This record gives sequence, C-alpha cells and structure tokens, in this order.
Amino acid sequence: MLHLAVHTLVDAEDPARSAVLLAPSGPERDGCVSAADVSGLHLDNALVVLASCRSASGVVLQGEGVLGLTRAFFHAGARAVVGTLWPVDDRETARLMDPFFRHLAEGDSVAHALAAAQREAAAAGAPTAAWAGLVLVGDGNLAVKAEPAGRGGWTGVGVVALVVAAAASGVLTWRARRRRLPS
Repeated sequence: MLHLAVHTLVDAEDPARSAVLLAPSGPERDGCVSAADVSGLHLDNALVVLASCRSASGVVLQGEGVLGLTRAFFHAGARAVVGTLWPVDDRETARLMDPFFRHLAEGDSVAHALAAAQREAAAAGAPTAAWAGLVLVGDGNLAVKAEPAGRGGWTGVGVVALVVAAAASGVLTWRARRRRLPS
C-alpha cells in the first residue's frame, strides 16, 4: 500500500507533466515528481491512495481514457488507485481516511472500505464535497492484508501506510534529483 497525502498538479495541456508535489530538497530541486517519474516505479499490485486535490482527474482522450496521475500509477503496476475528482480539504480527507483504513484492516475490499467510509461521513453530516469526490479506479475487489495493531484497531495499517509513503517520498525525490543532476 502506498498512501500519499500530498499536493498534486494536474496539467491539462501536457498530462505527462502532472505531478505529485513533495517538499523541495534544495534550491534547484522543485520536489515535483512527474507522471513519467511515477510510471517508472515498480508497485506490483499495490493499492495507491492519493489523498490530494484532483488526483484522479486529468485529460480525457477518446479511446484512451483519463491521462494523468492515476494512469501513471497503473503503468507502475498499481492494482487499484483511490484518488479525488476535485479540490479537497486536508482535514476532511484525513477524517475520511480513518474509517477507510479501519475497514481495510477488518479485511474489507477497497471498494467496500471506501463506500463504507463515505456512508459514515455522510451519516455524520460531513458536506457532500468532503466525501463524494473520492473515487476508486481499478480492482475494487483488492483486499489489503494487514494485521490490526494498537487500541485503535487499524493503527498497524496507518503506520504501514505512513512508513511506505515516507519511503516512497524519499525514492521519488531521489529519482527526481537524479534526473535533474548534470551528467
């Protein structure tokens, strides 16, 4: 599982320039990890969660589908990607992730976990914009095997997601740096 709670850039003019935005690591390194960079990763059937604005949107080409970050993660081997269709509030998205990860830890499929988290948010009175724009692309039957830990029940999944996200951020930043350094 790869969970990135970051900013994203969707470039409608050039979808290959769509990017995950990480913290700049120096004056000459902007922290942008392009769709092309993402495509070069090896994610082997991973669940990717992009908790960021418009991360599941992009340019729609007839016969091709949506070009953007979601497609790049599929090129890298992801089996399912959860992303958003419009700008989202960080706090509201974080509140939605809590029940989503809890349901995943209970053994639910990604599709069921996302739908259950969205139902819970709606029932709790969250604004529609806070939960309706989160979508699943890919294999909704994917179930992430994780051992629940801690008193919250899903803490193990959350820790795994954060560790993987931190490691992936480091790898992505390293790749972006390597591509920009003179030979």
